[in-house]
Amino acid sequence: MLSDPQFHKKLNYRTKLFLILVGTIIPLFGIVSFTFYIEFTAGIDNRIYEQLNSVRSLKYRQIKQYVEKASLKDTLQDLKAISENRYLAIQKRDTTLYLSLAPIYDILLHREGLGDSGESYLVDSTKQLISPSRFIPRSEKEVIYANTIPVDLALRKKKGQGIHKDYRGIWVFSSYSNIEILGNRMALLSEIDLEEGRKPIIALRNKMIGISFFVIILIVVLAYIISNAIAKPVRLMGKYLTEVAQNNHSIPISIPESGDDIADMFRNLKDLVDAKEDAIKFAESLNYNNLESAHTENSSNLGLALLNMKNKLLEEKVQKDEIRRDSIKKVKEAEYRERLRLARDLHDGVGPLLTYLKLQIEAFDSLSPQDKANIKNTILQIISEVKMVSKNLMPTVLDDFGLIAALENQVSEFNRNDNIKVTLNAHAEIDEKQLSNEVKNAVYRIAQELIHNAVKHSGASQIICSVSIFEEYLSLTVSDNGHGFINESDHNGMGLMNVKDRIEILNGLFSSERNEGWTVLEIEIPIK
Repeated sequence: MLSDPQFHKKLNYRTKLFLILVGTIIPLFGIVSFTFYIEFTAGIDNRIYEQLNSVRSLKYRQIKQYVEKASLKDTLQDLKAISENRYLAIQKRDTTLYLSLAPIYDILLHREGLGDSGESYLVDSTKQLISPSRFIPRSEKEVIYANTIPVDLALRKKKGQGIHKDYRGIWVFSSYSNIEILGNRMALLSEIDLEEGRKPIIALRNKMIGISFFVIILIVVLAYIISNAIAKPVRLMGKYLTEVAQNNHSIPISIPESGDDIADMFRNLKDLVDAKEDAIKFAESLNYNNLESAHTENSSNLGLALLNMKNKLLEEKVQKDEIRRDSIKKVKEAEYRERLRLARDLHDGVGPLLTYLKLQIEAFDSLSPQDKANIKNTILQIISEVKMVSKNLMPTVLDDFGLIAALENQVSEFNRNDNIKVTLNAHAEIDEKQLSNEVKNAVYRIAQELIHNAVKHSGASQIICSVSIFEEYLSLTVSDNGHGFINESDHNGMGLMNVKDRIEILNGLFSSERNEGWTVLEIEIPIK
């Protein structure tokens, strides 16, 4: 119900604020109270453990002192000890010696520091109680076994404390340790019932329940008073805002005399209403292209914002014109460099071949068949050079089969060089037909230029070209394992300048880095 949007729509602001206050403070109070209860319980438990450890340590020392000072006898004269098995027999060679346990029982039965339900007792290695129990007289049960966790741990020579069940099956605070008496391994335990030890905790819990009930009632009352005090001016503000939204600017806005933030809020609303009227008049003058109109000195910032908006629009128009002129300039410069490269290709490639062919034709009649065959090969070479220049200008595979196929063809051309390996990785999440011809041609030229530069200048043995086409942008990365850029001037060569111009015209991004022996050039071009 609380997660239903319709339910929240039905609640007014005061009710929501009330629920927020109550829903925040009460759980916080509960967490604090519970934390205090847990900490207090832990403190009481630690005090009980300290008391039990002190009692057990004292009895341990007293028993050890008695055993060290006691004299072993070859006969036992104490008839009571014989009748109640209150002795410890030790076999030495052919003689049996006896140690009376009566003083040890007296030590264990001394209950100072153990409360009404505490006791200390000894358990032998068979887990049989060898000291009298406060709760189970021997006349009722001759043999009492203490098959409990503390006894098991103590017999394994472990010392500790904890809440466990004792030999009666009752939960107790237990302090335990191992003790050896004349070579006999035994467990010494001091324990007190959990119910007795936790009496202060139970009393505290009952008091906390009563106090919590009173505090919750107080929180609810205070939350109601606070939410009502906060919501009243907010409801009034909502009424004023409704009138202003309906263009009723004549509504009288009364400002509270409290002088706090609420009063400032009403004062700002009044200023806003006045400013809105002034802004409407100013906007109407702008609507009639009256750019000379200005706001009055007492107008609000809204009128100033409209005037600033007009000035920013004019500034943006000037900036766009400058950007457009700069883009045209860069396009012209790129065209010039491309033409210069084309002229160089024709001059260095086709020109010498044509000169050679001219000289051969002039002496055609006197040429041998081999020379005529050379002329034919020269003509074929010229045709190949012209095709190469034409292909560089506009590769047909780009129009016929698309960008990725054109790049694959380009990579194949570069792989004819046995000294270098060029790899293409292509990934497309959308159909590359959605790419404009401008983007396809630019990416093709950029990849061609970057791979050519790496082959020619980097001394690399491996080049990786990666193209990824996403919905919003295209990513092109060219990496090589060559020596990278030797100096800063390498970044400003004609080839890279052409690349940067093409990227800038398409609003793309260019970055370069050197990473673990690889030079990585990365380009991102927006598609839409």
